[in-house]
Formats: sequence, structure tokens, C-alpha cells
Amino acid sequence: MKKTLLVTILFMFATTLIAQSNNNEDEVVKIDQWNRYSFRENEVIVKFKPTSNIQISSNAQTKLVTASVKSVNNVLADFGIEEAETLMPNTGKRISPLKLKAFNGSTLKDNDMSKLYRLRISKDAKKDVHEVCSQLQTLDDVEYAEPNYIVYSLAEEEIAKIKEISIFLE
Repeated sequence: MKKTLLVTILFMFATTLIAQSNNNEDEVVKIDQWNRYSFRENEVIVKFKPTSNIQISSNAQTKLVTASVKSVNNVLADFGIEEAETLMPNTGKRISPLKLKAFNGSTLKDNDMSKLYRLRISKDAKKDVHEVCSQLQTLDDVEYAEPNYIVYSLAEEEIAKIKEISIFLE
């Protein structure tokens, strides 16, 4: 009796370990290590803090980008930023914020995305994208700065194929 109980408990423990190792909690398909950090060459995504009074203007003819904050303007000039594009210009502080609920019932924060920019570094500048990001992150007005990562979308058939292949690679 004790032997069967012990074997049953060990079997249940082993199956839960196997199930947990195959569980993908975030439901994101992991891509191979070579493509994981691929990003657009010479492009940076930067989001300024909502409390910042920054305005960035870009002149396509002269390829001159200027910012209303001196420290940001200096970094843009030092790294040869030739183009700046506001990615979500029509968002911003709402008069009455949205009250969104998550699946678990918690309230979601309504973020101001009007200060999200895509910056393009001049090819002549020969500056590393990661160097530009780290320099921008040191500024008080910057919430985050990162390379413009390439995001992949997969169809269900491709996801199934990747899961099959990943079983053999483990």
C-alpha cells in the first residue's frame, strides 16, 4: 500500500514538472537567439516623461532636429540625429481619463503616449544605436530609450511548427 502511494506521488510530481517546463506563461513564441535582438539600423525609440515639456521638431530638407530642452538638444546634435517622428501624436493627457479594466479586474493605467518618438541616426555619424540609447537614458526628461526592435507576428501554423521543432532542440 505504501509502495503504491509513493509511486503515485512520484508520478504526479514528475508529470507536474514536465507540464511546467512545457508551459509558456506569457504565450510568446521564443525566436532563435540570432534574431532575438534584431532591430532597425540607425533607429531609436525614445519616450519622454509626461511631465517633460519637450517638443522635438524635424526639418526634412536640412536634416536638422532640434529639441526645446537644452540637454536633449545637445545629445541629438552630438549623435547626428537627422530625423524625428512622433509615433502617436493624437494621444495625450485626456480631460477625463479612460477607466479600463484588466481581465483580473484591476484598473489599467491610461498612459500618455504623445511623447513617443522614432529618431533616425545619420549614417555618416557612425554611432552605435546602443550608445545613443544609453546616453538618452541618462537624461532626466527621458522615460526610456531603446533600439527600434523588429517584432515578429506568427500565424498559428508557424507557431505549431516552432513548437514541434523546439521539442527536438531541448
